[in-house]
Amino acid sequence: MDKELLIFMVLIGLAVWFWLDSMRAHEAAVKYCKQACEKEGWNYLDQAVVLKKIWPRRNPRGRIQLRREYAFDYSTGGGDRQEGLVVMLGPTVQQLTMMSRDQDDGGVY
Repeated sequence: MDKELLIFMVLIGLAVWFWLDSMRAHEAAVKYCKQACEKEGWNYLDQAVVLKKIWPRRNPRGRIQLRREYAFDYSTGGGDRQEGLVVMLGPTVQQLTMMSRDQDDGGVY
């Protein structure tokens, strides 16, 4: 096997890994945002999250994982549109920021 083919195969493998990892994190973010909105009695709008940032970070065990920030829209009363933020480290939710019932400036869940 020549060197170019080996490099090509490694790059294809990395691309497949990145795509699968991204899909898993995206699906977990959508599920978590939907559950958080249902818990508050709010509407999860568009049933989607949008990737805002991505960069490598270390998890609590010291391993490198991708940290992703996703934005999503929700409505507290049906006539408004609020933006929330969910931060994922790999497939794990690290932070969810939404406006709470008690405060107008946003709360971290």
